[in-house]
Amino acid sequence: LTRVLPTERLLFSGQVVCLGTFAWEVGDPSFAGGEPSTSHCIVFSRTPVWIQHEGSARYVADATRVTLHNRGRAYRRWRIDGRGDRCNWLAFSEEAIAAVVRRWDPAHIDRAAGAPFRFQQGPAPPAVYLRQRRLFERLHQRSIDRLAVEEEALAISHEIAACIYEGDAVRTPRIGRDRRREFDAVYEVR
Repeated sequence: LTRVLPTERLLFSGQVVCLGTFAWEVGDPSFAGGEPSTSHCIVFSRTPVWIQHEGSARYVADATRVTLHNRGRAYRRWRIDGRGDRCNWLAFSEEAIAAVVRRWDPAHIDRAAGAPFRFQQGPAPPAVYLRQRRLFERLHQRSIDRLAVEEEALAISHEIAACIYEGDAVRTPRIGRDRRREFDAVYEVR
């Protein structure tokens, strides 16, 4: 984690992982983003918002999807919900997240130093979403020790990687312009 933004609240800081919350109001002049991410992180949305990473397709980030950020990569956001962009995030050291991804995608880790996530988003199965919510609740209640926080955060990262690499993200074919319009229309409806 290189820095904490004014819109963020740091809840836990360790050598392997930092956990926090993010709340950006729609009326804030910098809501649209365009700034680089400050960490390699997995983000669980609490409100729906459009997200587009630099050079990638726009998608809806909500409770059914996780967003994956590589430190230093810019992204933009668009409003869906009047509450703005609210989420929980788990930021990992480069070594820790590279070890997780290396299990599933060693060739990518070997050639993409500094950018461990090949995908920008993936499925958030309900059980994993609930698991991270419970972790954050325990942090808020201060009913969890430091080692348990790091173990649980790493377990969540492994579950997300398994969902992404065993799931639709890898098998989704590249789509042409006409199919892209259909894909975008589906996201508009969501």
